[in-house]
Amino acid sequence: MNIVVHRSFKLLFIFAATLAMTVPLLSSCSGLLHYVTDPQAKTPGYRLFTGHTEGLRISFEYPDTWKRLSIEKYDAFELLRIDDENSASINVVSDVNAANGGEFENAHTLLQHYLSHESDSPTLKILSQGKVLLGNVEGEEVSYSSRFTAEHMPGKPADYIVDKVVIWRYIVVDYKGRIYDIHLLVDADKYDAVKEGFEHLIATFRFLE
Repeated sequence: MNIVVHRSFKLLFIFAATLAMTVPLLSSCSGLLHYVTDPQAKTPGYRLFTGHTEGLRISFEYPDTWKRLSIEKYDAFELLRIDDENSASINVVSDVNAANGGEFENAHTLLQHYLSHESDSPTLKILSQGKVLLGNVEGEEVSYSSRFTAEHMPGKPADYIVDKVVIWRYIVVDYKGRIYDIHLLVDADKYDAVKEGFEHLIATFRFLE
C-alpha cells in the first residue's frame, strides 16, 4: 500500500539530520534513521545507489567517502559527508505533485518556496540559476549562499555551522506525477571539496521506470 506522507512532516526528519548533523541527534532518531552501505560502483571511488520503492526508482553514483542515512520509508534519504567535520550533506527527496495529493504544483513552485525562505535575508546571494538535466529530464537548478542562523531549523543546530556562510544548491525536476528534489548544503569554505562528487551524482542519475 502506498502511503503519501505530507512533505512538511517528511522534511522535518530530513532537515533535522541535515542541519544538525550530530551523533546525539542521530542516536535519538535511531528508530527512523540508519546507515546503509551501498555496493561499489563501476567508477572507482564511488558507490551505487539503486532504489526500488514507489518514489525512489532511481539510481546514481556517489563518493564512497559519504555515508548514507536511510529514511526511504518517506521516499527520502540523506547522503552525509563524514570527513571534514561533516561539513556538507546532500538530500534526495521524492514526493507526489499537487494533482496527486502532494503539497506543491510542480518543481518550479517548490523551488520558489525554498527561495522565499531566504528572500528577506540580507546575506542572500544568488550564485547561479537556470535549466539542468537530471536523468535526461529537464529541470531547474539554483545555487545561492547565505549566512546560516539558528532560525533555519527548529532546535539547536551544530555549533560549527551557525553564523557560517553556507552554499545551498537545489536541483528539482518533474517526472511522472512526482517532484524530485536533490539539494546540497555545505559550508562555503568546503564547497570545492564536495562539488565534484555532487556533480558526479547528478551526471550519473537515472530514472529506472
